[in-house]
Amino acid sequence: MHAAIVDSPALAGTLVIGTDCPLLSPELLRQAAAGLHQHDATVVPADDGGYVLIGLRRAAQQVFERVAWSTAEVMAQTRERLTELNWRWAELSPLWDIDRDADFVRLAELFPELRTLGAG
Repeated sequence: MHAAIVDSPALAGTLVIGTDCPLLSPELLRQAAAGLHQHDATVVPADDGGYVLIGLRRAAQQVFERVAWSTAEVMAQTRERLTELNWRWAELSPLWDIDRDADFVRLAELFPELRTLGAG
């Protein structure tokens, strides 16, 4: 994620999004980007303790260090890193992502046509 932000040509900041959150909408992406106008970072937490989106106005490796990735501690540890940097951040409402079988069941309830994929 840090490398993507470092390499981004965007001057106003960069959003890094997960590809496993079906509820990320264009409007939510606009809100997250707008958060970077007044904050150093913007985050959409995941309800499992991680996050589905992080945006930074400028790159900082420290945001991604000492984080126990793929655990329920990711968002809490990210808040700690942002606090250590003395950064202000916007935090939008949590969403869910697809990490476990139960998440796919939840997705299929939202989009029933997914149940027929792969049926043959």
